[in-house]
Amino acid sequence: MARTGSFAGPSEGYAEPLSYIHPKDNDFAKAKYHPDLLDPKLKLTDEERDRLQAEIDELFSAAKLTESL
Repeated sequence: MARTGSFAGPSEGYAEPLSYIHPKDNDFAKAKYHPDLLDPKLKLTDEERDRLQAEIDELFSAAKLTESL
């Protein structure tokens, strides 16, 4: 049976870069922390960044919870 109707073109272009999905520099560590925590002027260690990022995440979660109440 033949298909009838209107058909759209391809959903993705051929051979387009997918850099919006995967960072070009392959550095996923940058995405682990808030951009402000990566400022070299702060001279933070990885442990300090981890602790601060955990606090940021906790505050953000608390804000989201209270927003829905």
